[in-house]
Amino acid sequence: MWRFYADLGRSSGWKTFDHGVHVYDAGKSDDTRCTWRLQVVGTAEGTYHVQVFYTPRDLRPTCL
Repeated sequence: MWRFYADLGRSSGWKTFDHGVHVYDAGKSDDTRCTWRLQVVGTAEGTYHVQVFYTPRDLRPTCL
């Protein structure tokens, strides 16, 4: 199932990071220079949690 998210991420411009502790971990910047991150986390029950979040490069209102 994680391959679904990896294929989806690649096809929509996400740059994949090393897996580390996550099943899938990728990031990309948008037009406002904010950094977005997509993570797929495996659980003990064998399911996946998808997390999408961003980190502003600065505190401009366009990133908030």
